[in-house]
Amino acid sequence: MAQALALCFAVGYSHPPAADLLAFTVEAGGSMTLRQAIAIGENPSTLCGDGGGRLYLGCENPGQAAIYRWQVRQDAAGGPLLAPEKRWGLPHGGLCHLVYHKELLLGSCYLDGVFFALDTATGKEVWRYRSTAAAPRAHWMTVSPDGRWLFACDLGADRIFQFPWRSGGPAPGPDRAFALRPGAGPRQALCTGRHLYVVGQDDSTLLVYDTESGRCLQRLPATREKLSGRNYPSVAFFTPQGELVLANRGADTLARFTVNRNGTLCFTREDKLAGRWPRLACPVEKGLVVTALRHSGAVHCYRLYSDGLTLCGTLSLPEASGLCWIMENKAPQFR
Repeated sequence: MAQALALCFAVGYSHPPAADLLAFTVEAGGSMTLRQAIAIGENPSTLCGDGGGRLYLGCENPGQAAIYRWQVRQDAAGGPLLAPEKRWGLPHGGLCHLVYHKELLLGSCYLDGVFFALDTATGKEVWRYRSTAAAPRAHWMTVSPDGRWLFACDLGADRIFQFPWRSGGPAPGPDRAFALRPGAGPRQALCTGRHLYVVGQDDSTLLVYDTESGRCLQRLPATREKLSGRNYPSVAFFTPQGELVLANRGADTLARFTVNRNGTLCFTREDKLAGRWPRLACPVEKGLVVTALRHSGAVHCYRLYSDGLTLCGTLSLPEASGLCWIMENKAPQFR
C-alpha cells in the first residue's frame, strides 16, 4: 500500500445530487484516493482547519452565508472521516474565505463587503468591519507571523486594511490602508513579516509591499503567457523550499518566483496545468501541489520539478473551489 502523506479536503459549488465535499488522501507518488464524499447543497467555496481536528466549511449563499463545523477522525480502517458538529447561519452574503486564528474564525463576504470574526466556541460574531467604499468586496484575511497584525483585502476598494491584533481579536478599525492603483483588485495577501505579497486579480499582477513603510517595492505581471483573453490570478503560496508559486486563471498556469534577500521576487518559470481555472492551489509535501480546477470540475495533484511539473492524480468535483489538508498519521496540522 502506498504511503499517505496527507489527508486533504476539497469543496465545490453545489450541483445536486453530486457531492460537493470530498475527503481524500495524497500518496507519496502523488496519486489521490477518495475516502469520503458528502453533498452539502449550499455552494461551499472555502474551508480551513483549527489544527486540533476540526474542519470549518464556508458556504457562499447569497442571502445568508453558512458555516459548518466537522470533527475530523483519523480512521485508518477506511471508515467515515468527517462527523458533523455545528451549522451557523450568518446575515452576510457571498462568504468566500475563512481562516482560523486563536479560537476565532475570520471570514470575508464578497457580496456584502463584510469582514467578520466568529467565536468558534459559541458561534457568535465578535467583530465586524465594512469599508466605506462605494462597492466593497471583502475577499481575504491573513494574520502576520508574529500575530500583531491582521491584513484584510478589499477587492472592490483596491485597499488592504491593516488592523492591530489585540487580546480579544482585531481592533475595531484599521491603523492603515495600503492603497493599490485603481483596478488592481487585491484578491489575496501573504505576510512574511516585513513583506506583504499581494495578488492583484483584476490587473493580473503580483505586488510586494513593505509592511513598515507601506511602500510598494515591486509590481510584476502574474503571467508571461500570450493570451487572447484576460488572466485572473487566484492564489499564491510558498513552497517548503521558500519558492513563491502563483496560480493563474485564464492562462491556466502555475508561475514560480524566487525570493531575493530584500524580499523582492524574481520570475523563474511558468508551466501549463492539465485543467482550467485553478481557483485554489496549495502545497502538500515532497514537491506535491494540489489544485482545485473550477472549469474542469476536478482536483489535480502535480509534482513540481525544477524544470516543469507532472500531473500525478485527479479526482472529479463539479466547480472545484477550495482546499485544505492535514498530515496523515500525525497530529492534525491545517494550512
